[in-house]
Amino acid sequence: MPTPSLRFQDYEFNLKLSSGLWRWTTRVDLSGALPSYFVRDIQTPWGSLVDATDLPGLLVKEMADSIDQVKTAFMPEITVGGVFTFNVDEGRGFSNPLIGTVTNTGTFGSLLGVTVASSAPWLVSSPAALGGIAYGNTGNFETRVDSTNLLAIDSPYTGTLTFQDPDATNNPQVANVTVNVRPRPTIAVSVPEVDFTVVRPIDGVFPFIPSAYFILNNTGSVDSNLEYQIQKLIGCSNWLASFVPATGNVAGGASQRVDITVRPPIGMGTGTYTEILRVSGFSTNDRMDVTVKLVVT
Repeated sequence: MPTPSLRFQDYEFNLKLSSGLWRWTTRVDLSGALPSYFVRDIQTPWGSLVDATDLPGLLVKEMADSIDQVKTAFMPEITVGGVFTFNVDEGRGFSNPLIGTVTNTGTFGSLLGVTVASSAPWLVSSPAALGGIAYGNTGNFETRVDSTNLLAIDSPYTGTLTFQDPDATNNPQVANVTVNVRPRPTIAVSVPEVDFTVVRPIDGVFPFIPSAYFILNNTGSVDSNLEYQIQKLIGCSNWLASFVPATGNVAGGASQRVDITVRPPIGMGTGTYTEILRVSGFSTNDRMDVTVKLVVT
C-alpha cells in the first residue's frame, strides 16, 4: 500500500495586548518538495482580520517569531534505512531496485521533507523528494544502478545518496552505495542435439522413453553469473513433455544439467520430429540452441 502523506499542519498562537486578544495560526505547508511556513486565520479583538485593520508592530514581530518557534520546537531528524550494495553485470543496463526508507526520528509534531541527490550519473533514486513525513513515520524510495557503461575491471564502484532537509537537526545525511560489476558470462552446451527413438505401438500408448539430458555451462569468468531461460523455438511439439530446469543461474565455471522428457501422444505417426530449445541470457553470445529429435519407427 502507498504511504500516506501529510499535506499541512497548523499551530495556534495568541497574544494579549491592550487592545485585546489576538489569535492566529502558523501553518507548515508540505505541498512542495520542502516545507514552507506562513501565518493565516488572524483573529483580532473585533473579529476576523480585514484589509483595513492595522496590525500592531509587536504583533507582527510575534507572528514572525511564531514561525521560528514552529521550526525549532518541532524539528525533524533524518534516519535512512537500507543496505545499498548492488551486484550487476557490465553493460546490462538498469538493475532491479533496492528499497530504502527515510524515517522522521525527530520531535513529536515535527515534519520531514527530504530531497535525495545521487553522486554519480549511473545511480538513480526515485522519487527525488519525500515530503510530509510526520514524527515516527517512514517514506520509501527505490534506488537503481545503470551498468550500461560500467566495467568489471573497474569494480567495485562507490557512490552516495545525500538526503537533505534544512530544518532537520542532522541535515544532511549520506548513505553509501557499493556496486560490484561482474563480467559477462558465456553460454555453452555439451551437445548440439539430443536424440530419442521409439517404436510406434500398433494401438494405445507409446512405451516409456527414458529421459535424456544436456549440460549447460557458463564458460565465462569465475566472477560471472549466467541468468538463463530455456524456451521452445518452434513451439509445435506436443511430444516434448518437459525440459527441467527451464530457468536458473549458473556461476562462472559451473554447469547445470537440463533433463529432457518426451511423451508422444496416442496416434502419433511414424517419422522424424524436431524441436529446438533455445538457451538465452545476458551473456557474451546471447544464446545457444539445442536440437531435440524424436524418431518414431
